Amino acid sequence: MEVATPTTPNPSKLEGNKESVYHGQLGDDEIEGFKRVHGEVFELILPMDNDGKEYAVGYVKKPTRKIIEATDGLIQRQPIKGKELALELLWIAGDERIKTVDELFYAAAELITGLIQVRQGIIKKK
Repeated sequence: MEVATPTTPNPSKLEGNKESVYHGQLGDDEIEGFKRVHGEVFELILPMDNDGKEYAVGYVKKPTRKIIEATDGLIQRQPIKGKELALELLWIAGDERIKTVDELFYAAAELITGLIQVRQGIIKKK
């Protein structure tokens, strides 16, 4: 069985391309309102085609410890269900197809795993 190579869009096509259509994209005022409610807001821009002409846009919040606790064990046991739950709990607004179309869901799931930042420290015996 052959595995398809994921397409990685040119980042310059993801922003500022006036010919492209961005489904679910919010205005700055709406985003600022969500920031007041949720703190940090992240915009997911996912290609819907290989031509860079259509994108699905979604907005998610930064995961809290409670969200990570609710999803981490499930992700270990049932990765797809765990990622679905994580996306649902982090979801603020945007193109709902991100949650239902497999290609968009997998792209979003991969992106949201990068939202959890773990700082590296050091430990010293004294």
